[in-house]
Amino acid sequence: MDSVFAGRPPYMRSVYDEIVAALRESGPVHEDAVTVGVFLKARRKIAEVRPMARSLRVWLMLPREVPGLRSLRATSEFGAVDLRFTSDEVGEDVRALLDEAYDAAV
Repeated sequence: MDSVFAGRPPYMRSVYDEIVAALRESGPVHEDAVTVGVFLKARRKIAEVRPMARSLRVWLMLPREVPGLRSLRATSEFGAVDLRFTSDEVGEDVRALLDEAYDAAV
């Protein structure tokens, strides 16, 4: 994971670590580091985490659309909710979405 966050602002790694820790409270999580970021999986994909130039983007795979959040893409099975972090704050609303995404992936 270090190579994914090399040269990025420290808050990006902090958010990533907090997301993974929150997901692991629900069960095992596989981390697959790829060129563009990290894919987090249980039985199916839970999330994609991608460090960008100005923010950390997290796509959560959810079985529904979330009001007030921009849905980037949808498949017949899951929708992807796009979250952008510009600081190390991961609120309770995001934690609830992480729980929901984990449950949908197992």
